[in-house]
Amino acid sequence: MRKYLLYLFIFCCGISLKSQEVYRPFYYTQVFIGDNQLKSPWVGGLNSPLIQGADLNRDGFKDLVIYEKVGQRILTFLNDGLDGGHYTFAPEYATNIPPITGWFILEDVTCDGIEDFFTDTIQAGTFSFFKGAYDANNHLIFTIKQRTMPYESASGISNVYSTVIEKPTLDDINNDGDVDVLSFNVDATRITYYENQQVEKGLPCDTLIFKRLDDCWGNIKETGLSIPLDLRDTCFNKPPLREIEAQPNLHAGSVMEIYDVDGNGRKDVLLGDVILQNVNFLKNTGTLDYASVLEQDTAFPSYDVPVSINSFANPFIFDFDNDGKNDLLVSPFEANGGENYKNILFYKNISNTAALDLRFQARDVIVSDMIDIGSGAIPEFFDYNADGKLDIILGNDGRKEGNNDPEYLLSVYENIGTNTYPYFKLAQTDYMGLNANGLQTPSAAPAFADLDGDGDQDALIGREDGRLMYFKNLAASGGVPQFSFVQLLKDNSNNEIDIQQNAMPEFVDIDRNGTMDLILGERNGNLNYYKNIGTTTNFSFTLVTDSLGKIKVGGGGFNPGYSYPEVEDYDGDSKWDMLLGDIYGNAFFYSNIEDNMQGPWTLTSDTLLKTTKATRSTFATADLTNDGKLEILKGYYTGGLEIFSPAPPPYQPVGIRNTLQPTLAIQIFPNPTSGQCMIRLPKNMGEQNYLVEIYTLEGKQVYSKSYKNDENISISTSQWSSGIYFIRLSNEKSYGIAKMVVQ
Repeated sequence: MRKYLLYLFIFCCGISLKSQEVYRPFYYTQVFIGDNQLKSPWVGGLNSPLIQGADLNRDGFKDLVIYEKVGQRILTFLNDGLDGGHYTFAPEYATNIPPITGWFILEDVTCDGIEDFFTDTIQAGTFSFFKGAYDANNHLIFTIKQRTMPYESASGISNVYSTVIEKPTLDDINNDGDVDVLSFNVDATRITYYENQQVEKGLPCDTLIFKRLDDCWGNIKETGLSIPLDLRDTCFNKPPLREIEAQPNLHAGSVMEIYDVDGNGRKDVLLGDVILQNVNFLKNTGTLDYASVLEQDTAFPSYDVPVSINSFANPFIFDFDNDGKNDLLVSPFEANGGENYKNILFYKNISNTAALDLRFQARDVIVSDMIDIGSGAIPEFFDYNADGKLDIILGNDGRKEGNNDPEYLLSVYENIGTNTYPYFKLAQTDYMGLNANGLQTPSAAPAFADLDGDGDQDALIGREDGRLMYFKNLAASGGVPQFSFVQLLKDNSNNEIDIQQNAMPEFVDIDRNGTMDLILGERNGNLNYYKNIGTTTNFSFTLVTDSLGKIKVGGGGFNPGYSYPEVEDYDGDSKWDMLLGDIYGNAFFYSNIEDNMQGPWTLTSDTLLKTTKATRSTFATADLTNDGKLEILKGYYTGGLEIFSPAPPPYQPVGIRNTLQPTLAIQIFPNPTSGQCMIRLPKNMGEQNYLVEIYTLEGKQVYSKSYKNDENISISTSQWSSGIYFIRLSNEKSYGIAKMVVQ
């Protein structure tokens, strides 16, 4: 334990060990939107999140597992157990989740109260079963149990049918105590019912084998691309049961969630579909042995605000707000095509009966706690307000909400921290007026440098069409930047620089002659080098090569690579290095590129970043903490950021600058404490209540509750780990921070 605490002290206090220069993520640097502090700002954003619930840490609360289809990332969030639904990013649990293909389901099918795991088995046209258990640290883990899902057919043993675009459902359809399957058939027009034979045959709970009982469950049919389903279908194959035959009007792309929505004891279907922006409620008025859907609500819940998601709504029933009632979450099932911003809808269940009574609450739960600018986060550091601290300028590849056209914007996250501990607040969403002035362009990639020698930094904005917009900074040296669009950037021959697709600019004096040169990444995956043959006051770019370093990232051939260059001296040898992003989310590191400009470059064995591969990585680099160590932002195509450092600064609880004043005194006793602590609230003359928040040294919130100004506070710490905690006390006007030691 002492060894672990020593390591934690070194890590949090930024003491550099010579053998540790690998950049690692740290998630506790605070980010605010308005007065709200984001709980998970550095998670990377979400475009197509598939959501399931499971108790990841065996504390009795259902946590969230999210599979982001864009980039195939797995994200895990712990349920804080607070009223209203609060979830904290906990990436350490994601490593225990098996690889996901297309979709996944977490459902206890083994009678032990522990969620098991299911995902598509693409090679077999069925799905796999992993049994859940807890390890010695009470972390949920999974072991493969079945690679296929067998059922008994007239011709022998076959497999329950599924595909990566047709998500089935697992539930006890006939109320006999085991979990059955509903899945669309081969032509995706009818629902097949597979009855679990575990109870009937007296099999162990962890063995799944089914019987195909109904090829036309509910007597319903999807026909071509029509939205309402056909009810009272003739179901040619019922009875008697026959093997699936080829059908006309093929339809692909549906997801199901099974639940007794109306509380009549029969399982209904909530259906999402590739052609449906809403959720279709299929009401089952039949019996346990014979499903009969006689009503449908194609705009569920039509009695409130109907679900509306741009494409392929994916419903999930889950007690999100910890009130003991199942709610509804809806997100896009389709990758790269639906909404990429404010795209997790939350409907609260206000019913006092077994039926659902849903009321719309928000469009952006979970994702509202992240930096998320839609698709294609492209970061750059720049002091936008001339206060001496670097802010984050964040370009995007389109922010799409609802049926609106995508917006291509530059956002500003202002550094409102100190020179040694940065933290950020969203300040602008249309920086430089790209949208307001009709200059918005897909894939707005910013870069800044003093191109005209007047002491301030000018700007280039790379565009999806392969060209670059040049903006001159009209401010006086040291003043707040004022950008004016001049023209599309031209080369020394007065021709527009045009690399065809996705210009990703990087300024660097690569030849160290005092003028800023230009390196451009692009969709093809190569690097273009434009040397500045002008002067410090009159730039002039000429193309030297379109194969700098003989680099070609991506799939090879004509497949896209989306090269993104970031040049800095990462290893401290006073030579330029390059961090290179690509379509697969890599962070390629090339050391000392300036002495080998004719190439080819050799990939350095040190990959620099300990990061998750995803889709289309971008980077920005600067020393944000003035400790001589660089911090790195990684942009994800899912619209968010991740932050890295070889020596992260120690966590500091903070508040919004100039909004609250640090004037509250906090009295804690006993301190150190073991088991119970008391907090005495300061007296105030008004009616203001106090918010008490407690954080670990790493920045994880372990307690949050509001109190009246005359209450005494007693908090149990018996289940908390030994260590240092920070207590933040705040009211409408001020705040205070104190340290507490738990023994």
